[in-house]
Amino acid sequence: MVRRIQDMAAAAHSFDFEAFCQFAMEHHGPWFFNSMTVLCTQGRNPASTDTREPHELLEDAKRLTDELSFVGFTETFDQSVARLQRRFGWLPETIAHANAAPPSEQPLSGKFHSWLADATAVDDQLYEYALKKFRGHHSSADP
Repeated sequence: MVRRIQDMAAAAHSFDFEAFCQFAMEHHGPWFFNSMTVLCTQGRNPASTDTREPHELLEDAKRLTDELSFVGFTETFDQSVARLQRRFGWLPETIAHANAAPPSEQPLSGKFHSWLADATAVDDQLYEYALKKFRGHHSSADP
């Protein structure tokens, strides 16, 4: 696992975004781009082998998401942290937003953008499901 992380870190520093994505697909397979779905269903590394079809993993991940006590979103990080603290009765505390990549300044070709959308389709569907569920269960008073 450590070697895998080291390889990915080296690639991230060596390649531009498109080359990094190609490296990840070649060395770690399509589940690298759908890690949240895999983690929700398997709790193990995304490079693991699973014989289920993507739609089966997605349905399992949706069911498991329904059972979670809390789901937060990166784009509303501060509000998500505040909701988490309220949910569990913790004292409010500012939490640094770490491990978030800055916006890319690289323009993506239409072909690569389409490839990337296809590569991340399962996680995108899980995200949309969780977001829709969250918006349906929370009022604007509880961001």
